[in-house]
Amino acid sequence: MANEIQTIHGDGAETVYAIVRHMDGKWYDAAHTAWDTFVVADWADYDIALAEVSAGDYNVALQGTFPAVAAGFYWLDFYVRAGATAAQTDWRIESILYYWDGTSLPPAETATWDVTTRTLSADTNINYPTSDENATAIWAKDARTLTADTNIDYPSSDSIADAVLKTDVSDVQDTAGEHSLTTMVLAATESSMSGSAWTIRKTTGDTFTTKTVTSDTDAKPIVGVT
Repeated sequence: MANEIQTIHGDGAETVYAIVRHMDGKWYDAAHTAWDTFVVADWADYDIALAEVSAGDYNVALQGTFPAVAAGFYWLDFYVRAGATAAQTDWRIESILYYWDGTSLPPAETATWDVTTRTLSADTNINYPTSDENATAIWAKDARTLTADTNIDYPSSDSIADAVLKTDVSDVQDTAGEHSLTTMVLAATESSMSGSAWTIRKTTGDTFTTKTVTSDTDAKPIVGVT
C-alpha cells in the first residue's frame, strides 16, 4: 500500500502533513503505528509526511501512505508545518472524512453499501438521483396507490356555516380585531352614544372600542326599505 492519501496544495514551498483520527476520538501515532489518546506533547508523532509528486512553486500534488488499519471511517486533517517538526500551532488547511476499505481512500460521501456482504466500498461512478427521481422511485415501490379514508368525517359547507352563525360573540370578543364581524355584532347589540362618542362594549360591559360619530341635522334619514 502506498500513496492512498492524495491532495493538492497551493504553495509548493510549504511542507504539508496529515493526521489520521478515528471516529472514537483516538489519534493515529504514525511514529509507533498505534492508536493513542490525544496528548499535545505527542503531536510530532501523529504526522504523516506528504511528498510532492513533482516539485513546483504553486499548486502541487501531494501524496502519502495511509496506515494499515481496519476498514472504516476516518478523519484526515491536513496541516502546514511551520517549524522543523509538526506542532499543535501549525495551520490546519482542512479536515475531510474518508472511508478506508483496506486498499483505497475515497471521501466518505462516495462510499456505497453492499446489502449482501454488508460492507462499504468506493464507487467513483455514482450518478446521484435528483430529489424528484428519489421520490418517484420510493412511491413506485410495490405499486403503492392512494385511497380515500372513508372513516374521516369531513364537515359540510352547511355545517361550517351553521357553526359560524351559532358561535356567541362572547367567545371571540377578547381576541377579535376592531375591523372584524365581532365589531358589527357588538355595535348592534352592546353600544351607546354620548355626543359624538360611540362606545362599543363587550357583552361584559367593558369597552371593546370607541368611534367618533359626525352628525348632520339636515340629513334625511332612511325610513324604509322595499
